[in-house]
Amino acid sequence: MLVELLDHPKPEVHRKACGALRNISYGKDHNNKMAIKNCDGIQALVRLLRKCSSMEVKELVTGTLWNLSSHEPLKMMVINNGLQTLTDE
Repeated sequence: MLVELLDHPKPEVHRKACGALRNISYGKDHNNKMAIKNCDGIQALVRLLRKCSSMEVKELVTGTLWNLSSHEPLKMMVINNGLQTLTDE
């Protein structure tokens, strides 16, 4: 549900959903990281980063991607899907 909210039309929903995703992706428990990935969360985060104008949301998105990339099996997926957007933004 949180990943789906990243495509919501209201920016406030983006901020809250991203904040929750960042929080649950933090730490050594990789189950949440894999659950976000399995819901196409990496692609949704990158998509939001491209379209968002809020600096706060951009920071939350990049923080979430950072947390996800700390799990070795997700590192290349984050790089492949988001590196160009991350460097552009």
